[in-house]
Amino acid sequence: MNRPSRERALLTTVTGEPLQPIRLYFSVASKAAVTRTLLGLRCIDEDQRARRLVWLYQHEAAALAFGSRGYGDLPAQVHPVVIGEFRFPERDRMVFSVRSADRAIEGAKFFKAILGAKAIRRTCRRPVCSRDIGQA
Repeated sequence: MNRPSRERALLTTVTGEPLQPIRLYFSVASKAAVTRTLLGLRCIDEDQRARRLVWLYQHEAAALAFGSRGYGDLPAQVHPVVIGEFRFPERDRMVFSVRSADRAIEGAKFFKAILGAKAIRRTCRRPVCSRDIGQA
């Protein structure tokens, strides 16, 4: 009698990191200022239907490395890869959602340099914590 395999498969993102949905929560003084700053980047696109901004693995973000597969390792048919999203559930709140710890850490560093004091991280979900990303 053949039994089904009990091996567990590790789910990964298209860039090779273990799948681990993470949300970082920010306070923002001005949603308009943050949105304007983010939309000034070529790696950010507006998804009006879903009322979110998406962070794409292209242009400025192409230099970042996630998991075992860099930008140049990905086949053309998977592009553009959405590596994160921003939502504004309230006028003064922003949620940055990603699908791996690597993306959360690299994203926090990347956007800290761009947003500076316009967005202040309030909370995050483990396994990412402030010692990993600094005060983004």
